[in-house]
Amino acid sequence: MTDESSAFASASPLGGGERDVFTIKQVKYMRSGTSQTPDTVGILLQASNGPCPLIALFNILLLRGNLSLPAGAGEVPASRVVAMLAEYLLDKNEAMLNSAASESVKADLRYNLADAISLIPTLMTGIDVNVRFNDIRGVEYTQALCVFDLLGIDLVHGWVVDPQDVETARALGDRTYNELAYNIITALEGGGHGGAAEGDHAGVRSAIT
Repeated sequence: MTDESSAFASASPLGGGERDVFTIKQVKYMRSGTSQTPDTVGILLQASNGPCPLIALFNILLLRGNLSLPAGAGEVPASRVVAMLAEYLLDKNEAMLNSAASESVKADLRYNLADAISLIPTLMTGIDVNVRFNDIRGVEYTQALCVFDLLGIDLVHGWVVDPQDVETARALGDRTYNELAYNIITALEGGGHGGAAEGDHAGVRSAIT
């Protein structure tokens, strides 16, 4: 291994198991606004369930050119990935912290940064996302999503009802998955008198199961 990859390998892992080390794959990627020659970029591969959001955030920043991995490195410990994300998060928001913004704005930012940095290691086990089915960006905001906001990365999903399926779209409306699941359970337990209109239940059940 190279000196850089040896340094990566010596970093302390988050725990035990294969998912504490990520394999790096070199890919060709054409960045917008650059030359016609694609760049070679190292990205992380996933070998087990759990760290999807951590890998997704890190790979986006790698492809954007905001972060980079040493050439020739074959793997990187998860602890190093977490540290690099936290460092980038601070660097990205340093200008605002040193700006002429009001102290209340800076205090809010410091609070959000502290929360986000403490949450980054938890991305190794995934995040709970309560989606709405009428918009790719339709999610109920939770504390974990502040990491995406502060990194300037959109969180989108593919669980969107076909607007041409008028009956199902009407049944779902702008309700979240949790709201719909509660309505169905309530309707089934109460003989069909849940929070959603009784005629909507069949459409809701078919859409979320």
